[in-house]
Amino acid sequence: MFTISFWIEFGQILLIFVVSIINLFTIIYFWIIRSKKTYNIYLICGCSRAKIIYLTVARSFIVILIGIISGSIIFSLFAGVLEKFNLITTENPLLYLLVIALIIAVTLVFSIAAAIKSNINKDIYHIEE
Repeated sequence: MFTISFWIEFGQILLIFVVSIINLFTIIYFWIIRSKKTYNIYLICGCSRAKIIYLTVARSFIVILIGIISGSIIFSLFAGVLEKFNLITTENPLLYLLVIALIIAVTLVFSIAAAIKSNINKDIYHIEE
């Protein structure tokens, strides 16, 4: 059905997406951890944990969404050139929109999970004896 060269190319493309998603997750996680002191100040001022989780997710997701949108715009600008070299096909643009929606959904779920995980610890101050 499919040749070995197809599966090799498919594996390479899949590996690129996996590495990109891992990079994206790492950026989100460390951004949330780095901003924890800011959110602890909000907590001291009376902000609820749910509101802090919402702010954390919104802040990280907006940055990632801007990156996804700008990457999609750049891709659409160069799609004609890439198609001339037979690197992509634009027969079904719905497939590209589906991939973008999937990446946004996975990013949102991970942002929520990372925000909840970073806010589980209720220690505002770390006291050493």
